[in-house]
Amino acid sequence: MSFQQIRDILKKILIYHKELHSCIAEVVARENLDLEDDGRKEWITKYVKLQSEIVTKALGQLQSQTNDRALDTWIQYVPDEEIHRSLQKLRSIDNPSWEDLLELVQSFDQAVRNLCWTLADQSSLPDNKELFETLGRVSQSFLEQTTWGMRSETTWGESPKTDLEPDDLMTDETRSI
Repeated sequence: MSFQQIRDILKKILIYHKELHSCIAEVVARENLDLEDDGRKEWITKYVKLQSEIVTKALGQLQSQTNDRALDTWIQYVPDEEIHRSLQKLRSIDNPSWEDLLELVQSFDQAVRNLCWTLADQSSLPDNKELFETLGRVSQSFLEQTTWGMRSETTWGESPKTDLEPDDLMTDETRSI
């Protein structure tokens, strides 16, 4: 296992989310998905884009509120093979159904959450532990809110609904970092 700085790990997480957005956009554009023309393709693209925007905002807030000492800390970096597998499956899928795409996105989300929880457990500094726990909560809350909204969705062409703001997930400890 390699060691990496917290700052670099956060950049990787952001890159993974941008890669997911790019993969979904490519799959939706390239495949003639066998979906009713009810806006599901547009919905999943918007879902992934919104998720990427929320993670970007959360990372920006966390980095600006975390001291440089914490961001420069080196920790043992767990291989992120689960994330790579999720992205590879998405890139190579042929003629996916709506359910296939949603399952792959949820698999990616779970892989990122697992990485965050593992890194939080490995972090010896409370600031870093809280940072990764907050990222895990951002991901979990986004999934819960949009999944709930998806169940009650009547018009698929609308944007996924979430009132999630990264600052809502910040604890008093994180705000003081």
